[in-house]
Amino acid sequence: MEETRRRELERDFQRLQGGDRSALEPAFRILFPIVRSFAARLLSPAESEDAAQLTLEKVFARIDQYDAGRPVLPWVLAIAEWECRTLRQRTRRRKEDTDVTLEKKRTEDESPEGNAARHEELQQVFQAMGELSETDRLALREFFFDHDEVADANARKRKQRALERLRLVVRRLYGW
Repeated sequence: MEETRRRELERDFQRLQGGDRSALEPAFRILFPIVRSFAARLLSPAESEDAAQLTLEKVFARIDQYDAGRPVLPWVLAIAEWECRTLRQRTRRRKEDTDVTLEKKRTEDESPEGNAARHEELQQVFQAMGELSETDRLALREFFFDHDEVADANARKRKQRALERLRLVVRRLYGW
C-alpha cells in the first residue's frame, strides 16, 4: 500500500473514532480491496467476498477499540485473518456433518439387514392390502401411483378411509 493511501486511511480512522461517520465510505473504499485480496489467499473466491464483508463489518463496529497510536492495516488484517479462520472452520464442520449424515444414510440403506427388513415390511403391507376391498385398493393405487390429475375432495376422502382400513389390517395382522 502506498504511503499516501496509508496516511489517508489513518486519518479516516481517527475521524471515525472522533464520531465523523463521513469517513466511513473513504475508509471502506481503501480497505475492501485489500481485505478481499488478503482473504482470497486463504479462502475460495466466494468465501473471500464474505470474509471481507464480515471483516469490515466487525472493524467498523469495533472502531472504538482501535488504538490510534498503532497502524490501522495490521489491526484490520488480524481481524480478517480471524474471520477467514472462522469461515474455514464452519465450512469444514458443515462438510463433516454432511459427510457423516450421508455415510450413515448410505450404510443404513445398503446394509443387507436393512434391505431385508424393508422388503419384509413391503411384503406385509401388500398382504394386508390383499384383505382390503377392491374399492380401497383402487383408491390407494390412484392416489399413490396415478399422479396425472389433481385429486378432488372425494378421492382424498376415499384415500383417507382406505389408509385407515389398511392401518387396522396391518395392526391386526402384524401388531405394528
